[in-house]
Amino acid sequence: MLHRRDAMMRLGQVGLGALTLPSLLRAESAQRVARPTAIGGGKAKSCILVYLWGGPPQQDMWDFKPNAPEGIRSHFEPIDTVVPGIQICEHMPRIAKHTDKLAVIRSLTHPSNNHEPSVYHTLTGRVNNNLAVPRNARNRRDFPTLGSIVGYFSPPSGVPASVTIPRPIGHDGVVYSGTHAGFLGPRFDPIETQPPAEVNEKAPHSFALPPGVDEHRLQLRFGLLNTVEAIDREMQQAQATRGLDSYREQAFRMLTSPQAKRAFSLDDESVSLRDRYGRNEYGECFLMARRLVEAGVRLVTLTWYYVCNNGDVA
Repeated sequence: MLHRRDAMMRLGQVGLGALTLPSLLRAESAQRVARPTAIGGGKAKSCILVYLWGGPPQQDMWDFKPNAPEGIRSHFEPIDTVVPGIQICEHMPRIAKHTDKLAVIRSLTHPSNNHEPSVYHTLTGRVNNNLAVPRNARNRRDFPTLGSIVGYFSPPSGVPASVTIPRPIGHDGVVYSGTHAGFLGPRFDPIETQPPAEVNEKAPHSFALPPGVDEHRLQLRFGLLNTVEAIDREMQQAQATRGLDSYREQAFRMLTSPQAKRAFSLDDESVSLRDRYGRNEYGECFLMARRLVEAGVRLVTLTWYYVCNNGDVA
């Protein structure tokens, strides 16, 4: 059994060799202080993870296996790209023009054919043999998702460290294990502004203030709440309430931060740019992901799965 102390020590082990996430962030900060105008080296500060839940399959995108028997090889035709020797799907001609800027990794695999354990494995890096398939609702015993690990090692700011759009993975009444901070607590949950389809829950995070409450009144309420809770700090030592203060502070920063509000709004973008990305949920999510990383969000997870017009997941 992996004890929680061991789990915490391994949380930051995301990287190559001895280069862990916390050391990477510290090095980044030190370089920024020591050489604020330095040129060269890695410039990326954020990442957009496009998580294709339930497809499309890799043999129809990157690895066609044209000489394999029917049933294994792709139904589509490969096309050449700007890199000699690399072919991709005929339906991705624009990506074919940019294969000199990407790496196709064909060795990534896992042994499961079920969505539930596959999601948990790929988003947390851990195998959980105790998932109750298909009713694997997330809980605080789960290992944290990648975005929550990023949030754990990132300093607080006016924008969240991790955001999941348009919604986390889930259907048939449950949100999947592996999609939030798990045992790290709600403080490090990725921001989610919509609930999953087929899940009768409210969105965990929302920028909408209650009717009759403006930002000034919100600040007064927040101050009053802190005063009342200061009377009984012993309650905050209980496991069930630990981390609630920081969670409220995160929500408060979001509700009062113009930077965060602008990042989640597409109204500032030109008509032509919005048309170029597409006037549909996923086109607008790609544009929002761009805006979020430009605003300073470290990791944006864009979850793709097909939601029918009646709200069912296909």
